[in-house]
Amino acid sequence: MSRSGKSTVTLVATCVAAVVLSRTLVGFLLQDRRWPAGQIDMKIQLGPASGLIDGSADWDECVIASLTEWNNHLGQTGIQFNAVQGATKTPDAPDDINSVFFSNDIFGTPFDHSALAATQTWIYTRDGVDETAETDIIFNDAKPFNCYRGARAGRDTIDLRRVALHEFGHAVGLGHPDQDTPPQQVTAIMNAYVSDIDALQTDDIQGALTLYGVTVTGIPFPPRDEVLNFLLSLENEYRDGLGRSRNHASFVDTEGTATWFPEWLRYVLNDCSPTEATARVLLQISGQGTQPVCGVVPTGTIHFPPRNESLDFLHALNTFYRDTLGLRLWQSHVDLEGKAVWLQEYLRYRVNGCNDTDASHRVLQQIHGSGAMPVCSVSASATMTGTWVGDFPFSSGDAIIEVTLSQMPDGQVTGTFSLSGENLETGVVGPEGEPGSIDPDGAFDLRFKRARFADFHYRGSIAQSGQQLRGTLYDPRFWPQNPSMVLNKR
Repeated sequence: MSRSGKSTVTLVATCVAAVVLSRTLVGFLLQDRRWPAGQIDMKIQLGPASGLIDGSADWDECVIASLTEWNNHLGQTGIQFNAVQGATKTPDAPDDINSVFFSNDIFGTPFDHSALAATQTWIYTRDGVDETAETDIIFNDAKPFNCYRGARAGRDTIDLRRVALHEFGHAVGLGHPDQDTPPQQVTAIMNAYVSDIDALQTDDIQGALTLYGVTVTGIPFPPRDEVLNFLLSLENEYRDGLGRSRNHASFVDTEGTATWFPEWLRYVLNDCSPTEATARVLLQISGQGTQPVCGVVPTGTIHFPPRNESLDFLHALNTFYRDTLGLRLWQSHVDLEGKAVWLQEYLRYRVNGCNDTDASHRVLQQIHGSGAMPVCSVSASATMTGTWVGDFPFSSGDAIIEVTLSQMPDGQVTGTFSLSGENLETGVVGPEGEPGSIDPDGAFDLRFKRARFADFHYRGSIAQSGQQLRGTLYDPRFWPQNPSMVLNKR
């Protein structure tokens, strides 16, 4: 296989879908490879079928529906799948053709007995995220496929459409979140095992968007023009308020700092190490596009990295502008350390609920010796419900858990906690019925009674993101290895 100007192509993975008994499945898993922008032709060679449950005319139509569903959510990524029918060439790998077909093996390698399909991908190794060169999807010809929606019809009637939806997710560049380390508990078509899920879920879509550099959730970084205006006002404050001379040389201008420092922070706050975040920013500057983040966006108060790490990034950025981009020096009233400290403070306020005016005012007060100020808390309240996974202690079967919590600007949490289930009695947030208080890390206690037994103690946590509260309830004997359930805003 060859392409002009490209490096050697490498087989990286064969992702297999299997059918097992259903199990309870909380983000997505990226495979660090993605397609270049453009149309991706997929040669659909599945052949005729009759009597399919959903009325599809043939196997091709069944699978193309999955391709279309993915396309409906890929608009911002710059890629689109294109179904091509009528191909007569026998699939091979690698052969510069993305083939979708039935077979009794994977290019000569037998299927595992439980495998429904396999996606085999070839890549070009790149700095940062590798580039997908070819992907082939092979459905196990020995399995009893049909095409339908809704709950699974059983082991003897396997829905090809949802299996194809999963395999096209591998083609996009997604892995199995429930096989991550540690396993994620999410509702997703990309979980490793076939379930009653028959459509793309939020986690699947957000995973694809994230892989292709689209910001999807969570940390509300301000618009770039507001960051630039803050830096310009910082220059004026250093000149007029502090009387600093314009004698600090830098190869990075104000606009460059306003662009790339928030981008570095975005990677760091999304689970990238400072070194990895720096590498990803430099890849962006070099024209390789927005890189995927390294983890799931956290909720609640967002904690920033130490200032020395921010300063190290600005030094690395300055060196890159000098040595790689060859840009000229320019002079600033604000030294590099001042930019690292005050731009990070401005962004810390912004992503924790402060508007531009409030954040700028807080930073200026700090510059003049007031000390760090509290972030701008936003009152929020929510009713959150969830079903305990598995047998609830001293109750028959599942238990319905409902929490009503309100978080005030001062960080206090008030509310009630109730359980529904056999032999269960209502509980409260505080051990004596008093309002609970949230710890700095967002944790709080839940104590409640069960009929004929002493009080039981569980721990909960609550996090705030904008106007949303998100809570988690767990048994402290098993935390953090075994969180029991997640409660989301209803």
